[in-house]
Amino acid sequence: MRFGFVKKGLHRGELRQITTLERCHLIVELGLIVDPSRREKIRNQFSRRGAVRGAEVDIRRRTGETRTLLVTAIGTEIRGRPVLLSAHEDITERKLAQAALERAHLELEARMQERTSALTQTSARLGAAIEERREAEERVRSMTYHDTLTGLPNRYLL
Repeated sequence: MRFGFVKKGLHRGELRQITTLERCHLIVELGLIVDPSRREKIRNQFSRRGAVRGAEVDIRRRTGETRTLLVTAIGTEIRGRPVLLSAHEDITERKLAQAALERAHLELEARMQERTSALTQTSARLGAAIEERREAEERVRSMTYHDTLTGLPNRYLL
């Protein structure tokens, strides 16, 4: 039995006697669904369509822990009584893994940007060093074939 139902004054026997639809209303009323706006969206969707498919809902457990559920629910009647057929899957671990994957992706993107920037800077420095070396080689070549004072061709060029 859920802690919230006991707070509401319902005991195990009474809980078995209420319909699933009434139980869902109690869950909403007790605030076990964490986000009130999400709660309203689901309620409106159920009112319009009579069903909710694949809704992600954060619920609060009695320990205070928040879990994420993937909920599908369809309202129908059985023997003249309104019932809510529902299925839910706890996807908390999947959501945590997805968040960790997104963080790792962002971290990898940042590292890639840093390394790309470092490579660009290194490439620019190497390009400048190559150009400086070419200019030095040209000066040496010029000094080899020309007089340094007059700039006239020397005997090696003739």
